[in-house]
Amino acid sequence: YAIILCKNITDIRDKVLAAQRFHDFMHVGKQKLVVETREVVLNIEYNLTNDTFESYDGEAPEIYMDALKESYTKAIDRLSQDIIPSHRELFLNCFSKEHMLDEFAMGKTHDVQEFLMGFQGENIWIRILYQLLRDPYTLCINIWLSCRDVTQDKTSMLHLVQQAQIDTVTGIYNRAALIERVQEKC
Repeated sequence: YAIILCKNITDIRDKVLAAQRFHDFMHVGKQKLVVETREVVLNIEYNLTNDTFESYDGEAPEIYMDALKESYTKAIDRLSQDIIPSHRELFLNCFSKEHMLDEFAMGKTHDVQEFLMGFQGENIWIRILYQLLRDPYTLCINIWLSCRDVTQDKTSMLHLVQQAQIDTVTGIYNRAALIERVQEKC
């Protein structure tokens, strides 16, 4: 006698492959970004459902490590302390556990956000790429975060934007930039 059970495991396999692709992306991104920018700050994984730490790769300042390894909520709270005040509320709203779980429930599984943070007396731009995936075996929702220092890129971009808005002869806003500023005020 034989009992044969058939089950469609396509969804589980797709989730496993998505997790592997993201892991590979972060590993390759780390190697690439060490050359192009100052460094990868951190690649980290949490079980968002249980608010627990899973793993990390990369470099992070020692002052963050205890909170980063404790839980997702503690990590976000600790990081928010160094986000500049004008960006802090947006950061906390964007990365709150509840918001992330709501985003996943609505079908949003990834995004990229940039924030300005003060660190060791210097302002640095941090780009945070995140991916939300349901663990196919435990059905918990995991979040992978990849944090990178993009200060040089952001500074260059802001400088180019400023150059595009300022008339080089007079040193004042050009027509397009002036119209945009007036429309913002109205």
